[in-house]
This record gives sequence, structure tokens and C-alpha cells, in this order.
Amino acid sequence: MPDPSCCRSVLFGVGAYAHLESLPSVPAGLRDLAAALAYPSGAFAAEHSQVLIDPPGATEVLDLVKEASDEAEDTLLLYFSGHGLIDSNSGELSLALPDSRTDAEYTSLQYNWIRRAVLQSRAQRKVVILDCCFSGQAIGTMGGPEPLPLAGIEGTVLLTSAARDRMALAPAGEPYTAFTGN
Repeated sequence: MPDPSCCRSVLFGVGAYAHLESLPSVPAGLRDLAAALAYPSGAFAAEHSQVLIDPPGATEVLDLVKEASDEAEDTLLLYFSGHGLIDSNSGELSLALPDSRTDAEYTSLQYNWIRRAVLQSRAQRKVVILDCCFSGQAIGTMGGPEPLPLAGIEGTVLLTSAARDRMALAPAGEPYTAFTGN
């Protein structure tokens, strides 16, 4: 069993967007997932788990991700729910923040920064869950260009809600996104 004192989690997501369609099911999904993962029934002690809903910018997210990555020795869990965007220049996945705009790619959080924190962590187990459109794009960026690059990084798991070229689902009126609700 994981040691809750050595596990860290950061769950973040965006429900209210200024320039993109809002996703009202995201905040409840974040809160309820954090509760389901909480110690004693789960591996994550409250004092070592962070939930960020509608974070103001990339710095706030990355500071928490870096801290969790540095501190985790047993399990590191990073979870994002919101809009995923593809950078038109690099083709890489970006995670949309509250003020993100499709015509200004610098307003989103590039997934590459999350990837770096995960790969630098000394945690025995590293889990990244992406509940966003195009999240499958992250599979090609974890370890290199070869297929299923996570297979070569022992203890690392990447779960995505959609293929690299597909939209994720957040049905109107549902309490959670389709991925988080399952």
C-alpha cells in the first residue's frame, strides 16, 4: 500500500473560461475526485493534496506541480480537467487556463512543463491523468518519438480521455465530464 506521508497530488482544472466554452462539470469533478482519493480510503493525505479550480495562471499551477514532484517519494498524481489545445507551431498539447485564447497560444500552459516535472520526480510511481480534448497528444511527448513511450519509464502511467486528434466529452447537464464520471 502507498505511504500517504510520501504521496503527493495536484488536481487542477478550469470550469470558467473567459474566451472558451465553460465546462461547469469540472469543479465538482475535481472536488469529488480529491475526496475519493483522500486518506484513509485513498493514498493521499489532505495536507499533501492540492486542488486548484480555475487557477489564475501557469505559474500558480507549475509551482504546486514542482513542489509535489520534488516532495513525492511514493506516488505522484497529477490530474487536469478542462480544455486541451494544440499549439499550431509545435503541434504539442497545451492545457487551457481561464484566460486562454485559441488565437494566443502563449495564454495556455504547455503540457511539456508538466512532463518535465514528472520525469524529474523521484517518486516510485508517477500518474498523470488528462481529461481534455486532444489529451492523447501527450503520449508522444513523455519519452520520445517511439510508440507508447511510457512503456520504457518504469512506474509512470499516463491516462488520457481522448485520442490525439479527438475531442473529450463534457455532456451538458451532467455532474462530471464523461471521463471523470466513469
